[in-house]
Amino acid sequence: MISLTRQRTDAINPQFYGDKLVSTSLKLLRNQRSIKQGILEKHKFDSDVWKKAKKQLLKETFDKCAYCEAPTAVIAYGDVEHYRPKSKYWWLAYCVDNYLVSCAICNQRFKKDKFFFKNSKMRGPIIRSNTTDKRLSTLSENLVPDPLDSRQVSTFLNLHRQEGPFLINPYIDEPEEFFAWKADSNLREVELIARPGNTEAEDYVGAAKDIYGLNRIRLRQYRYFIFDSYHTYKKTLLDSGISPATQADNEQMISKMKMPESPFAGMIRFFESIGQPSDWEQQGFLIV
Repeated sequence: MISLTRQRTDAINPQFYGDKLVSTSLKLLRNQRSIKQGILEKHKFDSDVWKKAKKQLLKETFDKCAYCEAPTAVIAYGDVEHYRPKSKYWWLAYCVDNYLVSCAICNQRFKKDKFFFKNSKMRGPIIRSNTTDKRLSTLSENLVPDPLDSRQVSTFLNLHRQEGPFLINPYIDEPEEFFAWKADSNLREVELIARPGNTEAEDYVGAAKDIYGLNRIRLRQYRYFIFDSYHTYKKTLLDSGISPATQADNEQMISKMKMPESPFAGMIRFFESIGQPSDWEQQGFLIV
């Protein structure tokens, strides 16, 4: 997982800001009132709404799963994932700041509608059976943050931090503060582990492994496939006999592997930050 930046320009699909955002918010509020009145059993969300965010989300995540960093566009289009599950945070169902792209395995097999936090749950609007149309109209104007309104976005981010989710959101949190990796050359796997020195990392990495599935076997093996190439480049650079051209090629390849569009860039950046292969072994991040 690497940090991501959300696009906040009018390149965002118009569905998610301005009058259209207010309109979909009002529909959610009316449906919530109907649920309170016993007219509706539950919300019936319109997936065509969040599908309109997919193109931009894929661009922001470099065609990778925002959770596991495996490429999604190559083998599948990816899911528009509701970071806070719409079944529990109904008012965020059409909020673009609640979206990211994930692979189907991270989203459908593992995360589903699980969500854990250390403080009090983010509160939605209080809607009763007798809430007036006028009140619903007023609430719809600020139900969720307009991504082009910096004040509304700032308020939403503060609410996120107050809730204190154990699930890292790469658009808001800094994954590199919590994540580290350990490569095992015998098993040919790379395991996600807690970042040493961060006393809170165990809880967050535990949630990432359990809920996002970030240590599933195929993922550990795929990571090692990428790591093995990277390790070879690093060892070659330590050979005093290599030609300047080979040295330049290897350095260029390592630079490419650190770029955000590369698979498992977070893992590569971590190993780059802790020195040479001998350092990895001494610190317990590489088993040979």
